[in-house]
Amino acid sequence: MLPALRVRCGAQLCEGATPICCATSYGRSCIANGASCPGFRATCDARSDCAANGASDVCCAQPSGASCGSRAACDGVELCTSDDDCPPYQRCLATLAATGARACVYP
Repeated sequence: MLPALRVRCGAQLCEGATPICCATSYGRSCIANGASCPGFRATCDARSDCAANGASDVCCAQPSGASCGSRAACDGVELCTSDDDCPPYQRCLATLAATGARACVYP
């Protein structure tokens, strides 16, 4: 799947030629699609990024990174920008340390 149009990566937004956030123990940086990332690789940071790529899926964060996929297949947490992005009874509250994105959690 294509990377999102804009991905939060700490204080910066990854877009254009470097649309992917790579977070390692040395810091965060925006990298090109296809570049290697020895840490947490985020190609989305909210459900809207997945819809922008033609998918009606969610942005799912797992230990290795965040990417678009189906809600049913998400074994991690869904990333969000508002409560509307979250499953029933969850709210968009927690902050994902690797990128600074927000996650759906039970209040």
